[in-house]
Amino acid sequence: MRSSKAKEETGVKRLPARASRGTRINKLIGEEAEADETFWGQDVWRDEEDDEDYSTEEEEEDTVDADFDDEERPDEDVHDEEEEETGRRSSARTNRQKRKVYQEPKKPVKKAKLVVEDQAGDDGEPQQLENQRRPSQTFEYEAPTVRRSTARRTSASSELRKRTIEEAARQALKAKKPVAQKNPTRLTQAELLREAVRTEVENTQSLNQLEQLEEEKKMETIAPKAPFTGQMVRYHSRIGEPKTITFLNTDEFPAIFNQPKPKKPHQRTPRAAATEQSTLSASPSASEKPQPNAS
Repeated sequence: MRSSKAKEETGVKRLPARASRGTRINKLIGEEAEADETFWGQDVWRDEEDDEDYSTEEEEEDTVDADFDDEERPDEDVHDEEEEETGRRSSARTNRQKRKVYQEPKKPVKKAKLVVEDQAGDDGEPQQLENQRRPSQTFEYEAPTVRRSTARRTSASSELRKRTIEEAARQALKAKKPVAQKNPTRLTQAELLREAVRTEVENTQSLNQLEQLEEEKKMETIAPKAPFTGQMVRYHSRIGEPKTITFLNTDEFPAIFNQPKPKKPHQRTPRAAATEQSTLSASPSASEKPQPNAS
């Protein structure tokens, strides 16, 4: 009872003991350690002293020739001053360039204080104070900060993007949502029956029209066309290509087709013209007729 109460109070459920518990994690830890040892045991990481293939030549010490005298030392001082002046100018130029570039503000580094403790011996005499070593400083990576203006623009653009997305989602939801009637009118039972009767009549009429159209289409496709036995007028033209026009309704026959044909003009043949000419030449003219005698 006490153990159950203790479990209820702590809220921790203890698992039963197993012989195989921890075998897999120990195996993984051993494999990881073996892999690390194999990696760091390669010849690449060996020191220069242990590496037989790598060797460097020892540099010889610089020796001054006997030709140089002590009198040339002032020239060295002059050269040193010129080099210092050149270094100062280059450092000033570098500082000016650095000022133009934006730099991250440096955070103040807290100085580690030396902790001094008074330790007393067994006899109550104070022991000699010793300065403890300065605690090792741990450097942690800090994300680079950005300018306030850049951060302000970034936050404004993100806020605008968020508002645009929300507005688009709201418009899409509004378009999908059906428009509900504000005050829907509920019909009574009598009104519903009258509406049903009216709808039934309209549907019946529409169905009859569709069936009639279907029957007409079937009759046109199945029944052969009967020949026309009534009066008709057929006009045949030989002008140009032969053409035939048939008029089934005689009342609507155009009047132009009832006009009489024009008479063709009489054309004389060459033989008739020659005969007529010879006849005229053989008959005496009026001037050549004989005059009656006066006696």
